[in-house]
Amino acid sequence: MSQPENINTILKKSLKLNGEDFYEDVLRHTIFDNWKEIAGVFADRAFPLKIKGDTLVLYSDDSSTKDKMKFLAGEIVDKINEIIGEDENPIKRIDFGRSFDVPIKKNNSSKDTATKSSENLNEDVEEITLTPEEIAECEKKVAAIEDAALRQEIFQTFVLRARVMKLKYKNGWHKCKICNLLCRSEEIICPSCRISEREKMRAAIQKIFYSAPYENFKDIQSKIIKKFPYLKSECTFEFIDAVRMNLILKLAALVPFGDTTSYDAKFLVMLIRQLPEEKLTTAIIKRTLNEFKFNLADKPSLDSREFAKSKATLKKSSTTLNRETS
Repeated sequence: MSQPENINTILKKSLKLNGEDFYEDVLRHTIFDNWKEIAGVFADRAFPLKIKGDTLVLYSDDSSTKDKMKFLAGEIVDKINEIIGEDENPIKRIDFGRSFDVPIKKNNSSKDTATKSSENLNEDVEEITLTPEEIAECEKKVAAIEDAALRQEIFQTFVLRARVMKLKYKNGWHKCKICNLLCRSEEIICPSCRISEREKMRAAIQKIFYSAPYENFKDIQSKIIKKFPYLKSECTFEFIDAVRMNLILKLAALVPFGDTTSYDAKFLVMLIRQLPEEKLTTAIIKRTLNEFKFNLADKPSLDSREFAKSKATLKKSSTTLNRETS
């Protein structure tokens, strides 16, 4: 006689009756809701982005936090699976997503709001009552389970989840405008979508510079805000210039020192000076590339004073452009 399945295994299968996406959504909510308990002192410096297979993908802009969490990865994974409570651990490793964004400036008021929002959720979930329609929806999700005792147990799990969700709505939580994951009242989109959208925004700005390296910052900002309305406050001149500088350094490594006639060399000058090709002169090209020579391919021998002067020139150029566009 074969051994009966473990109740957690049956629960997992029952959740998957609603589809893999629903099951993953349950896992994501469980991890998000218990993140402070899981991450401890790292909870404010890293947060979960998504589940990819058996990997929980995190984001942090602090390299020290990344190193420490990677070192403690085994303990964090064990804690996650302990909270999820399944025999077959769905999360086997953690990893970090990549971002080239400039950090978001946080203010104290938003931090206080988030703290209050978190405190409000400590309200007793048992005080939240469900409507007959909401209870019927929970019953519908477990209707395919034949064992009456198991069906009732899983039904209670769905009821508890529904109460928690209702409590969050009561405290101002709402669905993310992009992925429908619940997020706090002070947020428009969830942290995971914000990181993803900022990566897309960065790529879109870079694409504009590739097609028109002389594009005015105000015009770029206007185009990007229309495409990424939820990131309006983050599409600053500083952000745009950070993308431009990253692209300048990337392209400079492809232009050999002494090259002043190729399209790559001219394109680099257009990007640095933000001038259209028809306004470039031989003198402008030579002067710009000479000022920037230590960043070019096959750069000349390094002289610390000249190198410092080159960096100062580039910084001054960037500051001037920001002042002119604002």
